[in-house]
Order: sequence, then structure tokens, then C-alpha cells
Amino acid sequence: MPIVVQCSACKKQFQAGDHLAGKQVKCPACQAVLVLPASQQAAAPTGNSLDELLAEEMPQRHAGLAGQAEVKCPGCGIPVREDAVLCVNCGYNFRTGRQIVPDTPSQRRARYEARDDARRGLAPGAKPQKRGKK
Repeated sequence: MPIVVQCSACKKQFQAGDHLAGKQVKCPACQAVLVLPASQQAAAPTGNSLDELLAEEMPQRHAGLAGQAEVKCPGCGIPVREDAVLCVNCGYNFRTGRQIVPDTPSQRRARYEARDDARRGLAPGAKPQKRGKK
């Protein structure tokens, strides 16, 4: 059963499929973004503005820092959400208390050589025998 919706911007009514319930769609007449109600009972036009509809439908966790105590990253000092795991600015890990630091090319090369030596069965730090002319 299609959902009947009235655009809050141009006041035109249109129908949308059931599979679009609870999702954002564009009005076919004026291209305004609307959030379709989740059930047919809520589909009656209410006269709410688009901002009010979006505020009702948007989960609080996506509202950003509004209404939350400001927590600052110890690594760089920018405000972050209280439930953040990693700082996207500097890579500070709030669970371990350490900053993620990418290794340098020489550290990466040493790590790869140690892995390759372990695969060949060489002792750590042992140099492979060179094969060549005697």
C-alpha cells in the first residue's frame, strides 16, 4: 500500500512505495528533501517544516556535540564526542591511552625483513648466506 505524503515546501501530495518508509526522498514537483514516515498513520500532513521533520527523525547520536559535555582530545586538544574511540585529527586512541603513530619506511622494511627471515627459518638477526661464484 503506497504512502501518501504532502510536501511541506510546495504542499503537493504524492505517493511513495512502502519500501521507502522512514527514508529520505525528493518531492517530484519541487525537489525538496522529505523524510517519509515509518508507518501509514504518521503519513497525514501535519504542516511541520522540513527542519522539524528532520529533527524528529534524526537520532540524537548524530546530532554532534549538542547537549553533551565537551571532551577534549589529550593528543591535540580538539573537542571530541564522549564515546569516541579514536581522534580523527591526531590518531589518539582513548581506550589504550596512546597515539597511533605510523612507522617510518626503515621500520617497515625491518619488520618485513624479520617476517621474511622467519618464513625462511632463519634466526632473528642472522644473515642469509649469499649464493654466487666461488
